[in-house]
Amino acid sequence: MKNLKTYLFILIVTVSLLMPILVMLYTDPRSRFTNMSQGKQSELMYIRVETDKHAYKTGEKIQIIFYIVNNESTDMFLPSLSRGLDIFGPSGVVLLLVESYASEGPIKIAANSEYLLGSLIWNQRDMNGKEVPEGTYKIHVNLLDAEYEGEASITIE
Repeated sequence: MKNLKTYLFILIVTVSLLMPILVMLYTDPRSRFTNMSQGKQSELMYIRVETDKHAYKTGEKIQIIFYIVNNESTDMFLPSLSRGLDIFGPSGVVLLLVESYASEGPIKIAANSEYLLGSLIWNQRDMNGKEVPEGTYKIHVNLLDAEYEGEASITIE
């Protein structure tokens, strides 16, 4: 009986010490991003746009992350990672960014993988520095040298 108690005690201590490690190993660090683009995920290669939540209070910073996803069983090559990002809402386009990386290509996107294209913290201000009004906004990302795009929607309350 004493050996059984000792064995159970060691087992409980071991499991309690291993549990946090297992949770860290098997939890995707991006799981905190709950708002992801949905439209193009049926395609073998697409851009996924993520935000940390769906609804924001006026003035709250919005974290945006975007990836190129390759669900192909073979490596894919892109001419470059040059991209455009635009945010539009009730009053039209409020933010437009273009980043050119034309001289860096071709870029290999490994089979069955994703590649971080970039991220942005948006302060809810338009291109003139004015705070945008409440409403629904679409965040659209596209590659300039290839026909891949993605978008996510958010609400500012």
